[in-house]
Amino acid sequence: MNEEKNYKFTIKGKLWSLNEVIDNAKQHWGAYKDPHDQMIEDIGWAIVSSNPEVMERIGIKIAWYEKDMRRNKDNIIAGGLKLILDALQDVKVIKNDGWKEIGTLDLDNFYVDKLNPRIEVEIWEE
Repeated sequence: MNEEKNYKFTIKGKLWSLNEVIDNAKQHWGAYKDPHDQMIEDIGWAIVSSNPEVMERIGIKIAWYEKDMRRNKDNIIAGGLKLILDALQDVKVIKNDGWKEIGTLDLDNFYVDKLNPRIEVEIWEE
């Protein structure tokens, strides 16, 4: 890890799981687009608060703090990671979210925090 380009940010609450993405996408387009766009904007503000530089290729580590164990880990990762990567593109930290731009993915870090559900994200340039 390059310590000079190592950024951490926290997303409060929870993001859509894959099941929620699918369920909302099956409804009227506004049922998906409006909340999706709001989540991207909220994540973008969290990213910008860490004042990251533009990076060619990143590694990413995500710690998922859920309020309980009701949601499946694979659904949490699938829905949440997509939103986080989209937001990283939206705020221009990365150009794309393909193989060329995304290196290390450390995603299997799950915890329960009933009082403070959140997602802690660390990115670094590889």
